[in-house]
Amino acid sequence: MKKEIQSKEFTITFVNDLHIGLKSFREKDFIKHVLNPIKRNKNAYWIGLGDYIEGRAPHHKFYDASAREVDINDQIRKMSDLLKPVANKCLGMVIGNHERGIIKETTIDPVMNFCYDNNIPYAGEVGLLDITNGRGQKKSIVFAHGSGGGITKGAPINKAVIFTNYWDADLLFFGHHHSLSTAAVAKPTRDANGAPTWKPGYVTICGTMLSAYPQGRSSYEEGMCLPPNEIGYAKVTFDEELNPSISINAIEVKRSE
Repeated sequence: MKKEIQSKEFTITFVNDLHIGLKSFREKDFIKHVLNPIKRNKNAYWIGLGDYIEGRAPHHKFYDASAREVDINDQIRKMSDLLKPVANKCLGMVIGNHERGIIKETTIDPVMNFCYDNNIPYAGEVGLLDITNGRGQKKSIVFAHGSGGGITKGAPINKAVIFTNYWDADLLFFGHHHSLSTAAVAKPTRDANGAPTWKPGYVTICGTMLSAYPQGRSSYEEGMCLPPNEIGYAKVTFDEELNPSISINAIEVKRSE
C-alpha cells in the first residue's frame, strides 16, 4: 500500500483491541481520546490493528456470558457505527485473532466487509504501508495484530524486534498484547561505499481499550490470574520531512470505575 501525504505535520493513531461486545470495553474513553481527535484534525489518520470486536460464540472456551454486553451481529454493527464516521481517514486495517475466529467458524470476514464497504485498504494479517511526502522522502510502516502471550513488558517488544528484522521497514506496530511500550532498534543497512552501518527503526505495542479488572464483572485476565493491563493507545506524528515521533498514551483508570 502507498499513501502520499504532503502536510507539514500529520498523525496516525492505532485502533486496536477494543473488544466491542464486552461490558469492559471503554467506549467513552475510546470516543474521547481516539475518535474525536481524529474527526477534528484534518491531518489525522488511523490504522486498525485487529480485535475490534470480541467475536466469541458460546462454545468458545473463553466465552463468558456475564462479561458480554451484545452478541456478535450487534458487535459488528456497533463497530461499523463507531468507525464509519472516520472511515475516510483510515490508511489500512488488519484482522486480529478474535476476527480470525469468526472467519474460521463462518468464513465471513467482518473486517474485509467493512473495508470494502468504506473504501479502506484491507491488509489481511499483515500490512505494509509506504508513506511519501512528494519530495522523495519515504517512511515504511509494518502493522499487524501480533500473537502469543507473556506477562512481562519485554516479551512483546522482543517479539516485535525479531519480526521487524524480516521487513525493510522503518516502524512496526503491534496490538494483541494489551500493553503499551515502544523502543528504538538498530536496522542494519549499508552506506554509500557498501560498508555496514545502521538506521533507526522503531517497534511499538499499542495498548487496549479493555479494562482487565472491571468492577463487579468477571474478565479473562482475572480468571487467568494475569496482571491488570494499561488502558491507552499509540500514535505517531510525522513532520514535513517524515521524521517520526511516537507517543504512547495511557489513560488512568480510577478505582471506582
